[in-house]
Amino acid sequence: MRAFAVAACIALGAVAGRVALPHLGFPGEELAQPLVVITSRGVQGGVAWAIFAATMLAASLAYLAVVKRLGRPESAPLAPVFAASCAALGAALAFPFFLSSDLYAYAGYGALALLGEDPYRVHVVQQTRFTNPAFATGIALEWSSLPACVYGPLFVELAKSIVAAAQGTLATTVFALRGLVCAAYLVTLVLLARAFGKRGSTAVAVIGLNPVVVWTIAEGHNDVLAAAVVACGVVAFARAPLLAGIVAGASALLKATGALAALALAFFIASGPFAVGAFVALAAAATAQVVASGLAGGYQAQVATDFVGTPLAAAALALRGIFALAAAGVALHHLGAGARARALAAGALALWALVPSPYPWYGLWLLPLAVPTLDEAEGPAILAATFCAALRYVPDAVGDAASAPWLGLAAGAIPVVVLTASLASSAWRLERAQKTLST
Repeated sequence: MRAFAVAACIALGAVAGRVALPHLGFPGEELAQPLVVITSRGVQGGVAWAIFAATMLAASLAYLAVVKRLGRPESAPLAPVFAASCAALGAALAFPFFLSSDLYAYAGYGALALLGEDPYRVHVVQQTRFTNPAFATGIALEWSSLPACVYGPLFVELAKSIVAAAQGTLATTVFALRGLVCAAYLVTLVLLARAFGKRGSTAVAVIGLNPVVVWTIAEGHNDVLAAAVVACGVVAFARAPLLAGIVAGASALLKATGALAALALAFFIASGPFAVGAFVALAAAATAQVVASGLAGGYQAQVATDFVGTPLAAAALALRGIFALAAAGVALHHLGAGARARALAAGALALWALVPSPYPWYGLWLLPLAVPTLDEAEGPAILAATFCAALRYVPDAVGDAASAPWLGLAAGAIPVVVLTASLASSAWRLERAQKTLST
């Protein structure tokens, strides 16, 4: 089946990465980490990113061919598509290096909580009294200064429990967190397949075969934990709307992006009980966050790095606003026409243009909106957003913070350009068709 071509492309990239990695000159201590992460490595980091980018490009071409073929509701059985998604994830897990060290931050937050320290404040790792010196050394290689935790209290407790079960061993902690994320991803695919009904196979293909998002799952990003909770709420809606809203809103206890998903669902579903449940749960989650951070010792606020710096960075931010307004205008047009799915998708692209650091793992939240809009302008634009997010890895890989605002601008602007160009093309074709009919 063609769906397995995505996994094949990623597997070939993994082989290329394994061949190239020993020749890139990275320190032995970094290569000995349980998960090798390439950050701030200049030309060598650029080469690593290029291997990643070439892999994603080849896999994305295969992905687009599959999505185009499966774009109709009854086009393929679910089982082969799900198997292909599992194969793609397995291939991504085989990659010898990754470009985000967030998984080590999760381990650090769990260890801090276990020690009774405040994870919601910045910590210099080498000055923190971790129980296991090797654990501290491994974290310090990735984060000399661990930023304040931005995740919900439930996730902190989850990370704390995993660190405790791993007895302070970094490798065990990292692989346990990564395994949990991968399991949650597969569960999310199953739940979304059920939620989308006849379009279940399409949903699994759009989400489960997207190579950039699959890569972020292999990196171990925790967004999918919140997404799994939201998906549970979606499935529960038919039988218990109020409970479904509570479950969806409770996802914010893991990560704040779950709150946006719950609000988007409340808008799309337009169910009073669901909305009430979601708002109650979100209020409870916000209260829990304030209480948890207060009990831990307080929160040390931070500003997204892409939003600060030189006047040029400010100019990039202003340009983002222009593209966001364009997408918001499209969303309002669709809302007036009663096209809720298209309005929500365009609105998501407006928010995407403003995301401080549009990293690839946020693409997971966009992809469900592409499923009902694949044949419209919004679906392809959302797919473009997930692909363009790979650009945001460049500053981290090479260590060039000054380029982050501009690459973030490109990641947010290109999807809006795709959206508006597609809409303009559709309007032009419609006008030509009307002229042909009138003559």
